[in-house]
Amino acid sequence: MIRVPPVFVALGVCFALATGARAETLVVLLEGLGGRIASAGIVSLQKELSAIPNTIVPSPIAQSKWRSAVKLIEQQEPGTTIVVIGYSLGANNSTYITTKIKHVDELIAIQPSLWGPSAAIVENVDKAIEIYNPRFWRTAGLGAKRLVGVHFSYITNSDSHPYAHKNPQVHKFIFNEVKTIADPITSSKPVSGIQPASTVGAQDMQKVKAAVALLKSKSQKLGPAKIEGTDTVDGKAVPAVFFGATKIITTSPWLTRS
Repeated sequence: MIRVPPVFVALGVCFALATGARAETLVVLLEGLGGRIASAGIVSLQKELSAIPNTIVPSPIAQSKWRSAVKLIEQQEPGTTIVVIGYSLGANNSTYITTKIKHVDELIAIQPSLWGPSAAIVENVDKAIEIYNPRFWRTAGLGAKRLVGVHFSYITNSDSHPYAHKNPQVHKFIFNEVKTIADPITSSKPVSGIQPASTVGAQDMQKVKAAVALLKSKSQKLGPAKIEGTDTVDGKAVPAVFFGATKIITTSPWLTRS
């Protein structure tokens, strides 16, 4: 039998504990406007993602406090995998996080708002996915913004804005994404009906920016945006959106239903 000096045993235990406790993947969640009350699905997503091994998922951060997320990421050890997930204005502001840190492994944006600014995603982000509803009238623009940047994939669905952060399919898709990046040895099955439809490279960014600029310029000429009452689209009641005195769903020639 070989006797090992106690000091080496102690050092070995400390090393094992230290390496086992270190998070290999950090997931940062940003709430939408209205905080946890309006982003209950992001709170429940935090609990779901926390079950993934070697992953730390802190409590969701208010969208206006996105700089706190930057500080949190900067405190991580070199080599930590970084995943940033945002909903609504939190999705918009998640793009600004990527401009303040050296590297993001994956960004997932859930229904970013057309009424908030955002930054273009550049080469320091390995993978970016946006899940949004391109039909402006179904979310009053709150979940219709198409973010721009490189390495971007887009998933479109018909979710209303209040439901987007709670959609079980979206949660399962995000869980699989994080699990794959945090534990690549274990494969995850694709989620039916919610796979990225396309990837946009740098050459497409100018076209997207021009389309968004056109929409904003047209709406600004009509007047400030507001929601007043409801309208019926495809037999369902949806918020009635106005620019000035013009109801955009039924009277604006520059906004169509397709």
